[in-house]
Amino acid sequence: MNPAAKTQPELSDAEWDLIAELLEQERSELAPEIRRTRTPAMRDDLRRRLELVESLLKKLPAR
Repeated sequence: MNPAAKTQPELSDAEWDLIAELLEQERSELAPEIRRTRTPAMRDDLRRRLELVESLLKKLPAR
């Protein structure tokens, strides 16, 4: 893998805040969607997406 691909992008505080806000919004929308979904495969996909969103939120710089 390209070493530059592992570096943190240089974003402004406002940009990081927007990313965090978008991820928080996605997280809040996924829980009800998971509960409403009837198809087990789709529910599993949504749970994996939720795990990714939560993982990304933990990796964001502290604000």
